[in-house]
Amino acid sequence: PAETITLPQPIIPITIENNEFHTIAFSAKTLRLPEGSSAKLSLEIDPPLGPPQSQLSSVTVSLAPSDTSKISITPAQATFMAGEAQTGKQATITALKAGSSPVASIAVIIDEVQPDSLKYLIKAADDLIIMIENNEFHTIAFSTSTLTLPEESSTKLGLEIDPPLPADSMVKISLAPSDTSKISITPAQATFMAGEAQTSKQVTITALKAGSSPKASIAVIIDEVQPAGLKDLTKAGDDLIIMIDKIEVRTVRVRIKVYLEGALP
Repeated sequence: PAETITLPQPIIPITIENNEFHTIAFSAKTLRLPEGSSAKLSLEIDPPLGPPQSQLSSVTVSLAPSDTSKISITPAQATFMAGEAQTGKQATITALKAGSSPVASIAVIIDEVQPDSLKYLIKAADDLIIMIENNEFHTIAFSTSTLTLPEESSTKLGLEIDPPLPADSMVKISLAPSDTSKISITPAQATFMAGEAQTSKQVTITALKAGSSPKASIAVIIDEVQPAGLKDLTKAGDDLIIMIDKIEVRTVRVRIKVYLEGALP
């Protein structure tokens, strides 16, 4: 009988390129931020682009917050180039509001790779997880809610912020009398800075004239807040109510009798 002979298959040489994945990630996996505060993080690529690691020349990414009402990031894009001395790009992350849930995240999205044929060698790491601490409102108000002053008299009051401001923040306000013919306040502006030993600013209030109505008020107006994300956490307290005591002028008539010397009464 005939025999079947199986010949060995020819060996096809395969060259395997030892390319590594280039991973783009933030310098931290998690971040905790109070509302209205910011932090700087580095966005890094590892290993760097270009020889000997790979033939990639550039990678452009976008940074996408999960909820723009809770967090923001600047800049929102970054480009890595072959041959750069630094492999990290710095980004500023700001916590806005915690809302009903204090957790948010930022994803790295690969937008463009050069050459495009090697796009498969780029990957984004897990999203950056951000825990937002739910701060209380920073309330600016006078040390008392009501005040009684006689006409043409003055008194000093404290203008206070509670709780104190977080690091690297500032609030600038104006003080607006309801009627400048009745009351005045000096100074008419105040600035609260983070780290100040005193959280109170002293102002002088002067009652001028009561006029037809003895009541007046002073409102706190918030002009500027830094960082901008803190604005939603800063509020003015109720207006200061001032009652002006009217000084009445009374005319007193006096009858004087004069007796001349030697004259009869």
